[in-house]
Amino acid sequence: MSSFPARVQRAALSGVVIAGLVVPLITTSAAASAPTVTRASIVYAADTNGDFHYGIYEAPASNPSSRTAILPESTSRDVLSDAVSPDGTKIAAEVDRIGDGDYPLEIIDVATGAHSVVMSATHTANFASGDAVDGQDFSRDGTTITFAKDHWSTSPGGSRSFTETLFSRPADLSSPATAVIGGAGFAHPSYSPDGTKLAVTKPQGTDPGLYVLDPSTGAATEIAAAPSGTRFSDLSWSPDGKSIVASLRHLVPGYIDSKADLLLFDPTKPASQTPVRVSPASNAHLDYQRPYFAMDGSIWADVIDSQNCCSGDLLQAHKNSAGGWTLADRTPTSSIDEGQPVSPRPVDDGAPTEAVTFGAVGLAGYTLVLHWTVPAGLDDYSHVVLHRSGGISGDTDIDNAFGTSYADTHVHLGDTYTYTATVYDGSGNAGPTTTTSVSATASGANIVAPSPTSTTSHSLPFNVKWELPGQPGAPVITFDVKYAVKGGASWTLGPAVSWYTGTTLGGAQFTKGVPGQTYYFRAIVHDDQGNVSPTGWKGFNVPLDQKAGTFSHGWGTITNSQYWLGSIAATATNGASVTFTTTSKSESIIGDKCPACGTFAVYLDGHYRGTFSSASSTTAHRRVLWSLVNKAIGRHTIKVVAVLAKGKVLRVDGLSNPR
Repeated sequence: MSSFPARVQRAALSGVVIAGLVVPLITTSAAASAPTVTRASIVYAADTNGDFHYGIYEAPASNPSSRTAILPESTSRDVLSDAVSPDGTKIAAEVDRIGDGDYPLEIIDVATGAHSVVMSATHTANFASGDAVDGQDFSRDGTTITFAKDHWSTSPGGSRSFTETLFSRPADLSSPATAVIGGAGFAHPSYSPDGTKLAVTKPQGTDPGLYVLDPSTGAATEIAAAPSGTRFSDLSWSPDGKSIVASLRHLVPGYIDSKADLLLFDPTKPASQTPVRVSPASNAHLDYQRPYFAMDGSIWADVIDSQNCCSGDLLQAHKNSAGGWTLADRTPTSSIDEGQPVSPRPVDDGAPTEAVTFGAVGLAGYTLVLHWTVPAGLDDYSHVVLHRSGGISGDTDIDNAFGTSYADTHVHLGDTYTYTATVYDGSGNAGPTTTTSVSATASGANIVAPSPTSTTSHSLPFNVKWELPGQPGAPVITFDVKYAVKGGASWTLGPAVSWYTGTTLGGAQFTKGVPGQTYYFRAIVHDDQGNVSPTGWKGFNVPLDQKAGTFSHGWGTITNSQYWLGSIAATATNGASVTFTTTSKSESIIGDKCPACGTFAVYLDGHYRGTFSSASSTTAHRRVLWSLVNKAIGRHTIKVVAVLAKGKVLRVDGLSNPR
């Protein structure tokens, strides 16, 4: 049996359709030098000439087509899938070396090409029965290869049964393979970054779906159920341990997949979660994506379109500066001949020799934010383990803090905490520790009051809030809230007037507001340890109503609760004017914007300031039509003159005049 029909039949068994042969776009030949897998490498199986004989190639993640052959494709052998050891020196792959359609699992030395069989795979004629490998992965320390053995048989009448079982074997093949505890029925294993869990699929039988398996206890937790007519395959665990990316194949009853979607799941959530879509929306084509994270922190997905058959595009999403992976920013890279990328682990270059460096600590309400930098040279899978001591919550370990910050939302204001950080590299090696102490003194409240000119406020009184940002915590917090106004010859802030004292409220209606006045508020925060944190003064203006102006002829009044204080002045008369006299630091004309709204001229203290438009494609009330900030608080006269074309109107609702 030639390897061409063998791959086609094997693909049909695993649910992958192979379309008509198309000559690939790239035919790069293998380089003569020995390949080296680094942190910036991708490793993939590819058919470079369209003959359905696959080889294994290494290439820079930034340029997949610039490749070096680890196992060059040849008419005498074929490759189905592969995995890379953490140190980049070994490949675990399914290789058919004699063209009979059997794909035993091998471990191949990257530098020399020497290979050894991990598990043999054989089948009878026409795939009536046999064994195959259905996914494999190296343990995080590289000492173990875990794989799924897929056994199938055809009963009289033609029905085919499958059994899947996970096995582990030492990577040096020093002892036989043994069944993984709880591994019956599972396939496509992928190790978590800390090496303690396996992401697996249950392709057949009851409860097919995506699971997280603890191989030390055999406990399996379902993360996502496979909808009817679908199954999961080809898993990849993100380097930060927070996501599992899986291909969801849509099946045509009887023989093939019709299409596949690439989805991202949270490994800590139950099967009812809604996944994040990584691939484009499903269509009538076969979009088969195999996810994988490169050592340099980029995610890649191989896409095969059934109308193109034999050339694939890689989609890439980069690690963002704050930590984590932004899948929405993926961009296509060069075509790589139906490449099937895999998941190499970071190269283990020994334990870190330097500790993290703590930076500034932010305290916002009940949330304490630690910041740190990691030593140079750590790979992208690095993380820290934090140990917190002190406070009423006692000692707590905070595992796997990825990135360079951690928001602790369980602090007790007034307490002092000590945080010890242990740095780990991507291979799980622990480095030195470092410590910092933080006093969680109550921070100032965040005072918020919606401007009465906004779309959320159109009348008096108005609401003021002074709650602490972040999560409410255990301590009792009280507030002293005061307000003041500016006045006198120098327009300084006047005496503070007590509004609330010792209140646990987080806000209230301010009933003393009058149009034309600006009110300043501050809150003094008291925690249960006696700490006091005042805020600065924050001002909010109550605009003048349009009735405070002096109107010429041609104006009318429209009454409606949607306008500021219940009414608005409107005119369709060209040259009609309204004049406001006010003492303020800045001025803003408030009114309507609408499709029928026209233009107007503004004169400040008798000086022309320009002509402005109030036109808009949609109608909006209480909008700023014109605004100006003066150098200082002073008395000013603002005159608004309608400059209207036929059929246009001008609507003035008031004047905002903060000082």
